[in-house]
Amino acid sequence: MPVLVKRRWEAFAQLIASGSNLIDAYVIVGYAEKGAYAGASRLKSRPEVRDRIIELQTASIDQAIEKAALSQKYVLDRLMAIVERCMQRQEITDSKGKSTGVWRFDAAAATRALELLGKQLGMFKDQRLIGVKRIDDMTEEEIVAFLGEGAEGGDTGRPHQNGSGEGPPTTH
Repeated sequence: MPVLVKRRWEAFAQLIASGSNLIDAYVIVGYAEKGAYAGASRLKSRPEVRDRIIELQTASIDQAIEKAALSQKYVLDRLMAIVERCMQRQEITDSKGKSTGVWRFDAAAATRALELLGKQLGMFKDQRLIGVKRIDDMTEEEIVAFLGEGAEGGDTGRPHQNGSGEGPPTTH
């Protein structure tokens, strides 16, 4: 959609698309403050203005997505370069560039870069499934098992039904 013919309408659409308040945008482009809410609402509901706002917002979102993708690609590219550099044996030179006869392999930096790459690619997801249940929905056995998980030796420290210290805890 081309730029709106009326400059005020275009400026209003751009302000709204960029997140400005409806009334503020209406006044900023030169309309009177009196009746600004009604006037701004009417202007925003005009099909050509509404479509232009949507177009501008969509373009803004597309630019943000593109920028994020470029940033992410840049970081991933740099991490891969770090991995490649750190994985090779590298000859150490003195300040004049002369070989010292010592070779180095930076395992820690390579490992960290690989870890970051793996996390970004979603390779290290926790494989355990954790069930969440309301205590009201649990059976007595499930409650006993749940409470017993944190206690040493399985003793929850709560009174038992038969008073002997054995059996399931009493529920009141």
